[in-house]
Amino acid sequence: ASNYLIEMDDSGQKDMAIKGFVSRVVHEDQEAAILWADSINNESVKNDAMVRAGSVYIRKDYSNANAWLEQSGLPNGVKEKINSPKK
Repeated sequence: ASNYLIEMDDSGQKDMAIKGFVSRVVHEDQEAAILWADSINNESVKNDAMVRAGSVYIRKDYSNANAWLEQSGLPNGVKEKINSPKK
């Protein structure tokens, strides 16, 4: 799947495909999911993917995820969503 995504032309469709990929891969490799989410061009779609990936990362590896989050450069609203426990 990752090779297919790499070969796709930049578009909204590619951004949505990457977001879906992030949702699947995040449970196996949080750092890879973060890298993929960061490759999304549409800011809103990217932020949604980062919240999804970051939330799982925080739950699975708090120390490393928190260090990443602090230096991520993400908007504060996105950081707050990542740190918010699921209800």
